[in-house]
Amino acid sequence: MNTVVLIGRMETIGKLIKHEKWQRCDAVINVARPYKVHGDFKYDRFKLIAWGEYARRITTAKKGQIVGITGILEGDDKGGACVNVKGITFYTNEMEAALERQQKPEEEMEEIAGFAAVAVSEIPDF
Repeated sequence: MNTVVLIGRMETIGKLIKHEKWQRCDAVINVARPYKVHGDFKYDRFKLIAWGEYARRITTAKKGQIVGITGILEGDDKGGACVNVKGITFYTNEMEAALERQQKPEEEMEEIAGFAAVAVSEIPDF
């Protein structure tokens, strides 16, 4: 089963490309790793490709906004990969504050892992 779920901050959001029969938008999301490297959190960048209504919705996001992305991982001809977006959730300010709290050094890994599962199920998809 090929399923990807990412929660992170929007880094770049491309323009909506419209064609007669389709619309597309490329974007990049930064996702924090659940552990520290040399005392600092590291982030991974993931390229997103959205089509149709998901493309339009991604263009409404703002740089730095926290979003949840569901999709599938697809390879390209050059050996790279991207996430083909199948869903997007825009998170509220409360979610942003909770994510910042989870990255404090005194919190345990079990709390971080448990938080993600609860947060995704409680936030409605617009």
